[in-house]
Amino acid sequence: MGDSWAPNVESSLIRSKLLMPIITAEYFKSKHTLREWETFRLREKMTGSNSLTIPILLRGRPFIPKEFMVYQLFDMSDERLYSGAKKNTYDSIKTSKRIEELSYIVVERLQVVPLFDSSWKMAKMLT
Repeated sequence: MGDSWAPNVESSLIRSKLLMPIITAEYFKSKHTLREWETFRLREKMTGSNSLTIPILLRGRPFIPKEFMVYQLFDMSDERLYSGAKKNTYDSIKTSKRIEELSYIVVERLQVVPLFDSSWKMAKMLT
């Protein structure tokens, strides 16, 4: 209790194989989430891979910086993601199918991610 969470987040992020940022209007306002994104952008540059980031769009159409537009967004903005959804309704089945599609993308990407390299570091905090 009371431990700093930052070192744990950094260590976990450095060892993560994929980044799946949840894109909302708030995402691009946080220096912490931007640092996570920049960490993976640099890793993609170092490894020559452009498939380590799977951005997920949840709500609306937030402003997305042009540097981020190189990624294809997995668009969940039309899905109804709330705990009150009834099972086996059109919306819940449609949402389940979208999540299943996402799981296939994740499995596909995990098969081609580069092996961990201890030289990977966190990006500097963006201002």
